[in-house]
Amino acid sequence: MGKGTTLLMQFIKDNLLFVYVANNVNDNSCSTLPEKVAQCFLSHFESLLPKIKQVVESNESNESNESNESNESRRLPKLAKGTRDFAKEQMVVREKAIAIVGNVFKRHGAMALDISFMI
Repeated sequence: MGKGTTLLMQFIKDNLLFVYVANNVNDNSCSTLPEKVAQCFLSHFESLLPKIKQVVESNESNESNESNESNESRRLPKLAKGTRDFAKEQMVVREKAIAIVGNVFKRHGAMALDISFMI
């Protein structure tokens, strides 16, 4: 069974047990027990229907959030070597390192070359 079906079945079982105990169904005969439980459940089904809808809707919203998050991590394109974008933290470190190297070259009289790529 799926996750939502399992949750719904557990919810129904919990409420069936509550209805069963609330109506004092104490007859132990196996033939009448399912009938009595079914009658108790059907008599209380209308009051349980909004709760069931709420459980189903909350499960659907949780699954859609989870599926969106999992899809984001799965759908990363494969990048060619040398075209990788760095994270913000990595870019800060790269820019500081390049600035330090550039300052050392400037102190020694080097001139900047205009090139179309960065190291």
